[in-house]
Amino acid sequence: MIRELVIPISQEQEDVLVDHVLLGTELGLLPDERAWMMSHAQKAHPGCKIISADLNIEEAEWTLTLETA
Repeated sequence: MIRELVIPISQEQEDVLVDHVLLGTELGLLPDERAWMMSHAQKAHPGCKIISADLNIEEAEWTLTLETA
């Protein structure tokens, strides 16, 4: 089954996002952000697989598309 889950971005990723918006720096994904997403996804739907993650810059949140059993 395919589900969507919306979660906030991590504080560290938010710092990168603010720099991007205010200073025009490159917007990149921090290495720990994947673990952050997986942690939230597994809490909500144990055993799920993340198919995609879309960043909503205005809301500072991720929309995760999950495959669940």
